[in-house]
Amino acid sequence: MINYFIIILMTFIIIFVIDGQVNNCISYENNIYQVTTTFPNYKSFYSMITLLPKGLSYEVLNIAMGMNEAELGLDLQVSTHIGQYQCANKSSVYLRSVGYLFKSDETAILPTTDRISRHDYYLDFNDNNSTTCTGQVTYTYFQTGSNPYISSNKPIFTFSSGNISCVLLPRKHYTKSTNNTHS
Repeated sequence: MINYFIIILMTFIIIFVIDGQVNNCISYENNIYQVTTTFPNYKSFYSMITLLPKGLSYEVLNIAMGMNEAELGLDLQVSTHIGQYQCANKSSVYLRSVGYLFKSDETAILPTTDRISRHDYYLDFNDNNSTTCTGQVTYTYFQTGSNPYISSNKPIFTFSSGNISCVLLPRKHYTKSTNNTHS
């Protein structure tokens, strides 16, 4: 009898913990945030991060095509990043996205090949309504073809942490039309 009680209790605890982590992220799903990033001693730049359902993310930077030495200290060209996020609680989101850093003769870490680029974001939504955040980001670069998610994979280069702030972009809420006639 006690064994059944323990099994049932553990099942409820596991379901509560898993469900709690999923529900913690619901308020961020399908939102697009404009993120301002500033690394020490450099100019700020912007990105758009979309937090998709089921913990997936999409990131685009406004300096992706290069000419960004004032913002990064190097002239880099980066691809769109895709990633995953999870919520530690109702106000903290951890996001890890990956993409490519394209090769360039002008950049010492990229003379012959491109690299995998990983962005690790720590977002704090202290306003309790998912509209603004502050936090930190780290950019790390790995050998192309390696797995940027495993801890044994040593990075080629890591930027110092940058400060970020974000704001939810307003959107128009669409409703499905009930009128099926077309003009």
